Order: sequence, then structure tokens, then C-alpha cells
Amino acid sequence: MNYKITINNKMKRLLYIFIITILSNSAFSQKVNFTGSAPKVVALSEQFNLTYEVNDNARSFNLTKTNDFNFWNGPSQSNSTSTQIYNGKAVTTTSTTFTYVLTGKKVGKFTIPPATVQVKGKTYKSNPVTVEVVKGRSANKSGNKQSNEPVGLSDDDLFTKVLLSKNTVYQGQHLIATIKVYSRTQNIKFLDIKLPSFNGFLTQEIEDRPNTLYRENYNGEIYYVGIFKKLVLFPQRTGTITIEPFQLKCQVSIQSGYRRDFFGRRVPGYKNMAVTINSPSRKLKVLPLPDNKPASFKGAIGSLNMKASISKTKAKTNEAINLKVKLTGSGNLKTIDPIDIKFPADFEVYEPKLKNNYKASDSGVNGSKTFDWLMIPRHAGTFTIPPFQFSYFDVNKKQYKTIKSKGFQFSIEKSDDDQNTTVVSGFSKEDVKFIGKDIHHIKTNKFKLRKKASIFYGTTKFWLSLLIPLLLFIIILIIQRKRAKENTNVTLMRNKRANKEASKRLKAAQGFLKAEDENQFYQEILQALYGYLSDKLNIPVADLTKKTIIEKLSKYKIENSDLIKFTELLNNC
Repeated sequence: MNYKITINNKMKRLLYIFIITILSNSAFSQKVNFTGSAPKVVALSEQFNLTYEVNDNARSFNLTKTNDFNFWNGPSQSNSTSTQIYNGKAVTTTSTTFTYVLTGKKVGKFTIPPATVQVKGKTYKSNPVTVEVVKGRSANKSGNKQSNEPVGLSDDDLFTKVLLSKNTVYQGQHLIATIKVYSRTQNIKFLDIKLPSFNGFLTQEIEDRPNTLYRENYNGEIYYVGIFKKLVLFPQRTGTITIEPFQLKCQVSIQSGYRRDFFGRRVPGYKNMAVTINSPSRKLKVLPLPDNKPASFKGAIGSLNMKASISKTKAKTNEAINLKVKLTGSGNLKTIDPIDIKFPADFEVYEPKLKNNYKASDSGVNGSKTFDWLMIPRHAGTFTIPPFQFSYFDVNKKQYKTIKSKGFQFSIEKSDDDQNTTVVSGFSKEDVKFIGKDIHHIKTNKFKLRKKASIFYGTTKFWLSLLIPLLLFIIILIIQRKRAKENTNVTLMRNKRANKEASKRLKAAQGFLKAEDENQFYQEILQALYGYLSDKLNIPVADLTKKTIIEKLSKYKIENSDLIKFTELLNNC
């Protein structure tokens, strides 16, 4: 017997609501996460919690206990719920926590295997948990475990260090400086800090660092550690550079004898103590780069790649063309200068725009730096930018590497409005103006005619009116040719821009001075001095040392007193 089922409109609506409800629940259902956690470092016989958390209702929890620890209690189970609103719909989630109380049996680093749990009929496995057990401070005479709180305050209870990732680097090679404070107690309040000046370095701060105290094993004992600063350093000169001490003023709660509590029991007493601690100074050995520098080397150090591209190969006169050169990788991206490119003499080329997209991390400075040249062809024809090179020093392989780009060819046609047009570009490189329009508005207002007293043809004014425009045309043509030739002379262009670039740096330094940013102020002054000398003396920044500066300036017969003052200024900055 066959049955025919008829679904009316009301049943259809109910079916749709049911399907939407199922889809909504599946959309808002969260992925099951099952994680285990414990302190990374504990003292021998110190009790600590081993916690496993799953973000759902869980059952059938199981953990294989290891013989490296004493399991005193657990697992104790607790549940919690939370409600969140998604698109106006309340979604309630439940989490389950399982906790053990453990102590270490012996010194060493031990791994607790993953635990398992069931959620909605499926079995999930947690991550393994690694705990390091250290001997810690010795027990007191009564045999009780000694508290982490210091009795009095010794040099081992509170100190600070400036840690360097490398002790020997090349000039311009990065290293990481980490400023840490070590304390046996968490009852510490930081009042004031004085960072090292890092003279002789360019610096960039690493933002991604812990903002709270955490436990760390230092020489077999447990300390609460705080990181004040993490910096990427780029040494700017060779030789031995000394990093000044880091100074920290803080308030510490220390044990001071014993007292009686409300019930008459003898308990430790504490008092607050203001202390100032200084880190030891650090010395860094900076090696000079090898002498076999390629001609295209301009101070780039690291591991880098280059990619060059143009916006178009066919254009008309006075149309803009962009040439982009993108450097990617890790290294001293901040200080890399534009690449030397031989542009066609008939192209008007502007200073490149910079686009920086890099970030400081524990591995150095990684990202990209893009140079964007704006070119305007002034004449029709076929033009070529020959292949160019970019060189950098690979610190891992300790050798120079050169990357070559392809060449670019342009086909330029005469634009429609280029006939009988003279180009004037002496005022602003952003505004292109034209003169010599051959069509003017007809005079439409009322005017009176008057008879000339004499014939204009053949007079001095007549000949001057012919010669002056011709002379102006020749002068403008000569100026344009001279400017195009100067643009190809990199040394001359650098010499001309020296004052302008130094003025920009000094204005920036003035801003930092008003903001009371001492480090950035001296850094801008130093870069202004080095940049000015690099442009004026035509010396790459990477080759600038005090010795080369003094030798070059001495050739210009500069007085010794001025050289001494200039050297002192460099040292101060």
C-alpha cells in the first residue's frame, strides 16, 4: 500500500525553522580545545598545580601518571559557564577543568604525557606538559621549606642584567639587547628606570614582550623575571663599544624579623625597602666589513631580495611613469639608501618615495622597503634603463652577494599638446607648467583705435621682440640639458642635497628635544652629521669612520681646533 504525504505551508515553516536552528547551532558551535598547563619552573618539593581545561562538557578524563612527580591530590573537577551574544542570539558555553596537586621528586626537566577526555562521544588528547624542577634555596635548620621571600636583601635576591644575543658582530649587523630584572620575590614595585644610551648604535624597540613577571631558572634557582626593554641594535662603528649600565629604582617587601599574630603565633614580619640597582656594563666587539666591497654595496647587511617593476613601457611625453624597487628580507632595512640607477637623460626624475613595512622581533628587523621613482619623459623616442645591481653582506656566509635586475625599455610617443610647447620645471617638481600657448581669447570689450605715429617694422623694438624670445628659448634649452646631465651625476646630486637633508634631520631633532626624547634627539643629530659628510665627501655611510672623516676633512685644510670640536660632537651624540 502506498501513502502520499502532503506538507502544508504551516509544516513547511516549522521545517524551515528547525533547519535554521540546526544550522545556527552548528555555526556557533566552537572547536573543542583541550589544553594542559603548569609552571615552567618549580623548586624541589614545592607544590604546584597541573591543570587541564576543555571548553565543553567533558567526561571520562584520564591521565597516565609519571614516576617523576608525586601526585598528592586530584583530579578535582570544576565546571563553569559563560553566555555571549552573537547577532542578537545568546549562546551559552561550558568549560570543564581538572586539577592535580604535584611535587617534584628529583632535579631535572620532565614531560608529563598527554591526557585524554571524551566530549560528546569523541575522544580528545591534550598537549604534553614540560616542567623543570630545580634545587632552589636550601631548607632552614628546622627542616621546613624556606619561603621565596628573602630574609634581608642581598645581591643575589635582586639584580638586573643587559643580555646581548651576540658578543661579536660586524658593523651594521643586528643583535638583540634584552634588559631584565631578577627578583626572588613578587612583592616588588618599580619606581623609576634609566635606560642605557646605547651610544654607537641605531636602535629599534621590539614591542612583543611579556608585560608581567614570570618564573625563570637562573643558576639552578627560581627567580621572578621582568623584561623592561627588548631592542634590536645596529652598531655604527667598529672596535669595542661599551654599553652603559641600566639603573632601576624599586621598592621591595623584605622579611624583617618575626612578630606575633592575633592568635599569638610567631610569624615573619615584613617591611618595605627602597633600593637602587645597576646592571654591569657590557662590551661588544664590532668587526669591520671585508674590504672586497662590490661597487653597488651601500651598507646593506642581512639576508635580502630585490624586485624591480615599472608601471608601463609605452607612454606619451609628459606622462608619469613609476619605477618601483622593493627590498624584502631581514637586515638593516631602516638605513638602506636608494639604489643607484642610470636614468635616461631625457627623463625628469624625482626623489624616490619610501614605503617602509618592517617590524622588529627576536629574529631582527624583517619586512620590506620600497623605493618609488616618478619619471616624466620630455621627448619622444625609445629609451632604456640599463640593468642595475644591489649588493649586501650576508653575515651567515660572511660574504658579499649581488642581485641583478633586468633592464627596462620605453617607447615614448609625442603627446597631442606637445607641439610648440616649452616646458618650465624650475619652480616645483610636483607641478608641471607650460607656456607658449598659440591661441588666446579674442578681445571682446569696447576699445578705441588710434593711429601709430611711426612704423614699427624695422625699429629696434621690432628686432628685440624677435631676438629676446629666441634667446630665452636657447637659455631654457641649455638649462634643461644641464639639469638632465646633473641628474645623471650622482655625486653632484648628493653634494647639492646635503644641506637640505641635514636641515630635515636637525628639525626632527628639535622636535625630539621639545618632546624630551633624549635618545632620539642624539640619534637624529648623529644621522644628520653622518648623512651630511656622506653626501658632501661622497663616502658611503657604511665606510664612514672617525679615521676616514678626519683624513678627508684634513685634505680641505680645516683647522685642528675645528676637527677636535667636530670629533667631540660625534662622541657626545
